[in-house]
Amino acid sequence: MSKANKVILFSIVALGFCLRLYRVGAKTFWIDELGVAIAATMPTLTEALEYARGHVMAMPLDYVIAWLMAHISIAEGWLRLPEAIWGTLSLVAGYLLYREFLEERAALIATFLLALSPALIEYSQELRFYAPLIFFYTLSLSTGLRASREGKAIHWLVFTVTCCVGIFFHIYAALALIPVSLWTITERDTRKGNFRFFSLSIFLILLGAVYAIYSYGSFPGEKSELFAFESVWQVILGGFGWIPSFPATTSAWLFGTVCLCFAVPGIYDLLASSHRKYVLLLLISIGLQIGILFGMTVIKNYFASARQFLILVPLSTLLSAAGIDVLIQKIRRRYTKRDFHIQLLNGATVLSVGFLAYPALQQYYALEKGATRPILHILNEKWQQGQSIYVMPGYERDVYAFYAKRLAGNSALAGSFVPLEIKAEQTFPEQVVFLIATPSFDATSLGFEPIFVPPANTLYPHVLWQKH
Repeated sequence: MSKANKVILFSIVALGFCLRLYRVGAKTFWIDELGVAIAATMPTLTEALEYARGHVMAMPLDYVIAWLMAHISIAEGWLRLPEAIWGTLSLVAGYLLYREFLEERAALIATFLLALSPALIEYSQELRFYAPLIFFYTLSLSTGLRASREGKAIHWLVFTVTCCVGIFFHIYAALALIPVSLWTITERDTRKGNFRFFSLSIFLILLGAVYAIYSYGSFPGEKSELFAFESVWQVILGGFGWIPSFPATTSAWLFGTVCLCFAVPGIYDLLASSHRKYVLLLLISIGLQIGILFGMTVIKNYFASARQFLILVPLSTLLSAAGIDVLIQKIRRRYTKRDFHIQLLNGATVLSVGFLAYPALQQYYALEKGATRPILHILNEKWQQGQSIYVMPGYERDVYAFYAKRLAGNSALAGSFVPLEIKAEQTFPEQVVFLIATPSFDATSLGFEPIFVPPANTLYPHVLWQKH
């Protein structure tokens, strides 16, 4: 790697880190994040992990880090800092993976796109296990491909350790076994030693996955429709990072749409390259992984979400970068031969695509995860002792109780929130003066009027109602 490209890679990683740090603590915790924050405030690590068992497939390592961080501060930005770091390390892991398929120039383009990915930036600022999952999954693919190609014990050891550690952040890290297995089994000159190392690696990783699921895996008891909250296209395209996973205007779709368009020639070019076998098997493995994730969701009667497929973003970025590089090479061959002009062309093309990410990022940074702050501000002025505040759905009650103490400093107000599930024919006791509910619930016929309606750029919106 040349000195100039090292500087470029460092600059890309630094840019990615800054984008992941920017306003990292500006948004309040939503319900899933709050669960991690509450676990982190437990007196002992054992109690923290025991609390985490109530969360869906909550592997321990992300909670361990959050618990350690909470010994210093429970501020949103501080607790989310490790996720921002994991998200930045994913850029390095991505570059290592891209160099297995692409020339250095194209690998830098892919890393640049990864640094700007609105989906990865969003989940690098969330107190959940998605950022480390993406890092360990991507690094597992890189080390696994190298191990399958070279067959050295040290490479298989690195792959095994990487994947096993990743599993204890999120069980989906084990999905890296699918492409790595396909790559290894189809090697024409597979040596006996290589296959022996591969078999041992598979055994250890599966053993770790079984232990992780047995010890920490859990699913909610309630059932949900598969596409209760997002359509199949929102799940898939959002999982690939091609559409925003948050409320956004049309301009925020530009970056993902362009990346999707470039992925098509990117696939064609990669399948025509010397790495075509590995690319074809990677594409097959993507289909298998999507099928497995949907299958597991159906079996557990859970709902599908784009965030379950975020491990595919580094792979979609690989395809998009290959397509952009095809365009650059065609323009270069037709219009210029001078090195300076070539470098200028490369930079202008990549920066033009990168600039398209600005609307999505601008809208993401302006996004509010919930309406907690404005609702509590109103309640702190209007609420009176003895009045009940119903919260629907009921599990959101913890968010308002938590921030009533923290933001409003009002313990009495915190104790007035009552969880309530939405029913077809809803009635309320007389002491219920305020109601917090999702926008789809109309409480007008029940004698309430809305006194706060959240703006459109709210990810988990709630309306505050007051009784006449």
